[in-house]
Amino acid sequence: MSLRGYQKDCFDSVIKWVKSSLEPAVVEACTSFGKTRTIAHIAKEIVEISKKKVLILCPTGILAGQNAKAVGDKVSVFSASLKSKSLRHDIVVGTPQTIKNHLSRFGNQFGAILIDEGEGLTNAVIAIVDQIRS
Repeated sequence: MSLRGYQKDCFDSVIKWVKSSLEPAVVEACTSFGKTRTIAHIAKEIVEISKKKVLILCPTGILAGQNAKAVGDKVSVFSASLKSKSLRHDIVVGTPQTIKNHLSRFGNQFGAILIDEGEGLTNAVIAIVDQIRS
């Protein structure tokens, strides 16, 4: 599914940033922007660019399921509430607490972390980012 014009503008800005910086990027988008669809496109592009996996962190299993559905067939889900702890595919969608409890499985295979609902930067999210960054 293709992006709408404003989603494509967001996508282009994020990808430009990713190509030029290792610093985090923040996207603030209103309700009904289509964040899930935009995140899926960004994740796929980063995998293509970096040849590394991308982790999409979601605060709940419900949001993780929605993000996984938006990515499509080639996605792994790492969330106890969704009864899956898979790292098979290049895009992994998961919930922070489940991932934090299994961080030793994540290693250095990830090129980026995308955080859905970023205003919820919990201690678990910060620990995951710190561990994967190192």
